[in-house]
Amino acid sequence: MIKMFCLNKVALVLVSSFVVFVLTAFPAFAKVNLYGNSLKDSVEKVAPAPSDINRENLQNTVREAVKEQKGVWLQKTAEVRSQVMEKLRFRGGAVILRYKAVISRYETLISRIEKRVELEKAQGRDTSAVEASLSKVKADVDKIKPSVDLAVFRLEAINENSSAEEIHAVVKEVKDILKAEKENLVTLKQSIRKLIADVHALSLENKAVNGISN
Repeated sequence: MIKMFCLNKVALVLVSSFVVFVLTAFPAFAKVNLYGNSLKDSVEKVAPAPSDINRENLQNTVREAVKEQKGVWLQKTAEVRSQVMEKLRFRGGAVILRYKAVISRYETLISRIEKRVELEKAQGRDTSAVEASLSKVKADVDKIKPSVDLAVFRLEAINENSSAEEIHAVVKEVKDILKAEKENLVTLKQSIRKLIADVHALSLENKAVNGISN
């Protein structure tokens, strides 16, 4: 009898990992534009010039204020963006690693099922239906893996020089990929569970026939 590798626990890990990624990535991304209005605020703090103040002095005052605040804004934006990149890679990478671990477990199960089907087939059982289901499950796994690899590629493509728009687009794309593949993995789990039950039924049928023959 083929033992299942805690499929329900695997599904729970997937769901919790995906939720953590979504809840942490987007609030972090929002900080990138935290200092977006610093330059405007700085200019507004410069008091209107009285008529007896030289226009050139006023222009220099405004120019220095803008220059000072621009430096502060650039520094803070760089710091926040660096923190966002680190958090995105850590959280997103951790979730993707869990997805890959689940896929690996499923592939191990599928390999064991294949061996069991071959054994039943060698003993004269009709395994055509089970083999058809097995082929579909393997094809489903092959469809999921490239999407997860794409999520890894997209996360690695962004860096501290990426614009806020680029970061937002990548976060959304990775979130959509993981959401879709989470649903596909849940469906795959159900297919594997049914496949295990079908193989087990073949085994019981084989034992019953052998018992009658003896």
